[in-house]
Amino acid sequence: MNPLRPLFLISWLLFVPYLWGHEFGIAHVTKQDGLPHSIVFWIEEDANGFIWLGTDAGLTRYDGNHFLPVKCQWDSAGAAVTAMYSDEAGNLWAGYYRKGLLRTQIHDPLKVSTQPFPFGYHILSHEGELYFLRKNNIYRIRDTTFEDLDIWEQLMDMWPDGAFSSANITLTAHQSPNYPYPLIGCELGLFELVGDSIRPFAGGLLNNVAIFSMTSDPQGGLWLGSRAEILQVVGSRIVHRYREGLPPDLRIHQLEYDQRGHLWISVPGSGLYRLDTFWKRSVYISPQLGIGETTINFIKEDRAGNVWIATHGEGVFILFPSLFKHYGRIKGLTNGFVTSLAMDPKGRLYIGQSTGVSVLSDVYESVQTVLSQSEAYVFDMLQVGADSLLVSTHTFADAPFYAPGPKDWPGVQLWPSFTIYPLGSAQYLVASNNQESILRLFSIQTKTNQPIPLQPHPSIDRIKTMARFKDGELWIGRRIGLFRARSPIRSPYQLLTDSFPLEASIEGDIYDLYIEGDSVLWVASDVGLYRWNRKLWRHIRTDGGLPHMVCTSLAGDSEGRLWVGTQKGLCLIEGDSLRSFGKLFGLQSEEITTLHYDSIRQSLWIGTSNGLFLLDPRDINTYPS
Repeated sequence: MNPLRPLFLISWLLFVPYLWGHEFGIAHVTKQDGLPHSIVFWIEEDANGFIWLGTDAGLTRYDGNHFLPVKCQWDSAGAAVTAMYSDEAGNLWAGYYRKGLLRTQIHDPLKVSTQPFPFGYHILSHEGELYFLRKNNIYRIRDTTFEDLDIWEQLMDMWPDGAFSSANITLTAHQSPNYPYPLIGCELGLFELVGDSIRPFAGGLLNNVAIFSMTSDPQGGLWLGSRAEILQVVGSRIVHRYREGLPPDLRIHQLEYDQRGHLWISVPGSGLYRLDTFWKRSVYISPQLGIGETTINFIKEDRAGNVWIATHGEGVFILFPSLFKHYGRIKGLTNGFVTSLAMDPKGRLYIGQSTGVSVLSDVYESVQTVLSQSEAYVFDMLQVGADSLLVSTHTFADAPFYAPGPKDWPGVQLWPSFTIYPLGSAQYLVASNNQESILRLFSIQTKTNQPIPLQPHPSIDRIKTMARFKDGELWIGRRIGLFRARSPIRSPYQLLTDSFPLEASIEGDIYDLYIEGDSVLWVASDVGLYRWNRKLWRHIRTDGGLPHMVCTSLAGDSEGRLWVGTQKGLCLIEGDSLRSFGKLFGLQSEEITTLHYDSIRQSLWIGTSNGLFLLDPRDINTYPS
């Protein structure tokens, strides 16, 4: 079994989002995690799925959780592993700069053999023989000896005018499945290694074009990094040159073509870029990793689709395809902070924010503002039938406000409240946002959609959330604890006369309540998550797997699972198991403010302090736990 698959296997077929924010989650592996050195030169994946890392302090194998150093006599300061190669016989070859070549078996990394060579920085194999590069020459390895192929002499024969010197010539190599011979690039152009000699590629197509890096794509194309541009070659033709978005006058040091059609680009002195080869647009990635202009030594995509970034001083970054689709400001939302979510019967999503209410269309491609008012901070929303949306804000006084919506959109009623809870028969409990936020009862007239305030409850204040079992038992979450009706509430008017003793088992601020299957009450608070099965309480904290003690929102999905929003990411509870999802999975804003499960599309909407995210819960089965 591939040991990395449980950790890094990503399904591209089930979920390929077109994202407006980050398209990947980020994991950062450093010396604190066991990496031998923060400078990493090379990354290789073997046939078993293990990742091998060549660092400035030797060779190590990574299984996704632990590092296994490979020991040899060269382990000392400066024992840099600058290249690797995994062959079909199960051997892993590692080149130690200026020391030699190490061979180990991927099944038994502790069994090693070494051969002293003046090794350089690249290993390649052709027709059963190994070669290595050292600046401006190529050496063939045979048994315990190495043979100089005199590549420098051959280049001098091709350029007899001597317009260059060995000091400014550096070779690079690439073995493309689309071409029969290994490709050799340098400041003088692109060549093929045929036997013991090199010859110009495609009859000299790229003579005098500096080639610093190479990679291939599955469609038969060859990508070449030159100076401030990237060349796309198909067969013996240059089909495109990419320059836009790349820094001028800098050489392209590393290229890697991934499974999604992205070209990853390393530029020394500038950092990491990614080119979308379909849209022909490049994106500067380094700021998203927080590494600025740190040199990228190597880029490697593993078979699961994760992109590994080896840096010169910042360790290794692993970029995972994201679970989450991000709707940021570019989608037309009024601002980044999402306070509440609601959905109408047509599947349109209403987004409450600090400046009003926006709505996403059924295809989620356009945003329309249905309420825009300065300081109209939206606390809660509730869809009433198909023709009205109840909106709770803090800007309106006791008198409710009704705003007719645009054509074909529901009207909007603005209520001065913290939270709204339906009791049935067009009656709603409202925690009024007066000076003491007392509980009030409203009734809706169906013809005019105007709310009628009834008698307030005098003893309950600072209400944040409510939930009721089918037998009428009502729970009310407050800023300072949890209330429960002494007896089941079967009539709205009974609520006004019944007392609500404080439930002593719960302390702290209550942010959300959720009833699971009419048998379990879940309580989200600032001191963790509580579960009550109508007999016993259970308290779930960070030592039980929660990513953060402050739980802000709850939502159940169609498979009976519970989603918990916290101030440090999303949590999934399924039976006795608990899984967390944060930046590692592409949820770049981890401070979750509200959740809403879309039963029409079986998707989870996630409101955060920095925008709106969408998750298809069915995709998590292929992600690591």
